[in-house]
Amino acid sequence: MFYYGLTHLAILYLAYSIFGWIWGTWFLVLFVKIGDDILLSNGYLRLNYGDMCMSIEKPGINHNISGYAILEKETYESFQNFIFKRGIKKVMKLRSIFVKKFGILLWKDQGPQAGRDQIKLCTEKINDEDGLRKFAEKICNERMDYSKPLWEFHFIENYSETQSAMVLRLHHAVADGGGIVGLFSAMNDPDKRLKIGKQFPKIGFLQDLVLTFVGPIYSVYLLAKKGLFHSDKEASKINELKKEDDHYVKFYTSKTSFDFKALKKCYKRFQGTPKFNDYLMGILSISLKKWYDKYGHTDAHKIKIVNSMDMRGLPKDIKDVNLYNESIGVQFELPIKKEFEPAMNEAKDNFHKDLGLLEIISLRKISDTFPFLPEVVLKFFMNEFYKGVDMMFTNLPMSSEPCYIANREIKKIGVFPKMHNAVNLFFVASTYKDRLYLNVSANANLKMDAQLLLDNACEYLAKDIQNFGS
Repeated sequence: MFYYGLTHLAILYLAYSIFGWIWGTWFLVLFVKIGDDILLSNGYLRLNYGDMCMSIEKPGINHNISGYAILEKETYESFQNFIFKRGIKKVMKLRSIFVKKFGILLWKDQGPQAGRDQIKLCTEKINDEDGLRKFAEKICNERMDYSKPLWEFHFIENYSETQSAMVLRLHHAVADGGGIVGLFSAMNDPDKRLKIGKQFPKIGFLQDLVLTFVGPIYSVYLLAKKGLFHSDKEASKINELKKEDDHYVKFYTSKTSFDFKALKKCYKRFQGTPKFNDYLMGILSISLKKWYDKYGHTDAHKIKIVNSMDMRGLPKDIKDVNLYNESIGVQFELPIKKEFEPAMNEAKDNFHKDLGLLEIISLRKISDTFPFLPEVVLKFFMNEFYKGVDMMFTNLPMSSEPCYIANREIKKIGVFPKMHNAVNLFFVASTYKDRLYLNVSANANLKMDAQLLLDNACEYLAKDIQNFGS
C-alpha cells in the first residue's frame, strides 16, 4: 500500500502548500522533532539523510567497514560483558534492525540480547597482523544479515601469550567514523577518552537560523558547481579494469610508519604556513604523477577527489552518543604535478576554496531541513555526487595519547573501508601516537597496481624526513 517516498512527498507537499515556504520549513522542523519523540517512545528511530544514503545498496556493492585492534590479554567473557553493559544496554542503535513502516525506513529496537549476540568469539586461529588483515578483508566483503544488528565484534582471545585482538565489522548506515569513535570514547572512563585535537567550529543561533533556510538553496548551487569538476581523460584511466568489475577490494598498508614530529619540520619549512593536510595532498599529487607516468598516462593533470569531513566533537557521556551519519563528503580537484611545492600550493588553494565553513554547514543543512527525501531523490544525489569521482581521500586524526576502546588500551589499530559506489581507489592517512600510517584500498581488478602508488608516497616521505626532518 505504501511505497517508499510517497509519505515523504505528501508531507513536503502539504507543508508548503498549506503554510508556504517560510512557515512550511518551520512546520517540517517541528514535525520531525515531535515525530522523532513519538517514534522513540515506541522503540523506533528514524533514518536520517546520511543513514538512508548509506542504506542504499546496489548489485555487487555493500557499505561495510572493517578493522582490527590489538589489546592486552583478557577473556572473551569479560570483553563481552563490558561492551554489553557500557554500550549495548545504553545505545539503542546497537541493538536495532532495518524495518519499513508507512513507507519510511526506521531502526527498530530488538532488545539488548540481540546486540549481545553480535559479540562473537572468533574460532579461526589468528596469531599475526597479516592474519588479522586477511580476516578483516574477508568479512568486509561479505554481505551482512539485515535481520540482525548491522555490526559485529570477532574477539580473538589467544592472539598471543600476552595479547588478545578484535576485528570489527559494521555497515556504514550504523555510524560514520566520527560516530563510532565517539561511541568508543564515551564507553571509557573520563580519563581514558580519545584525544582528538580539533573540534568543529560552533556557529551562533542567528547564523544557524539563517542557514536553516538559505543552506539547502545554497547547497543546490554547490552541488551544481561541483558537478562541473572532473578528472581529465588520462587521469580517469584509473578506472580501467582488467575484467568485469566485481567490487572485490584489496587492502595495502605501508610497511613502515613515519614520525609525525619529523614530518612537522618538513612541512613547516615552506612559506605560507601550510598545514599537514596541505603537505599530505602535495605528496599524494606527486605520487599520482609518478604512478600515472609508470603506466604511460603522461598527460594526467587533475583528478576529482571526495574528502570526508566530520562535523562533531567527542561526546562527554554515553547518553550523548549520536551514531547518525553526520560526516559530509566534499569534492575538490587535486592537481597531478611533478614538482612538490607547486603541487602542494595548488592543492591547498583548491581544498580551502571548496571546504569553507559556509559550504560545509550549508551541505549539512540539507539533512536538517529535508530529512524525508524519497529514495529516488537520494539515489539521484548519490549517483550524481559520485559521478566521475576517481578517488576518495581521508586524513584520520587519531589519538596522540594512548587510545582506548572500552577501557582497553589499543596496541595497534588498522581500519579498512569498503569501496564506495563507482570509486575504485581510497587513500587513507591516519595519525596515531605521533606516527603517520598510510593505507590504500583498491578494487582488486585495477589495471594500475595500487601498491606502487603507496610505495611512491612512502618513498617521498622517507627522503623528506632524511633531508629536512632531523
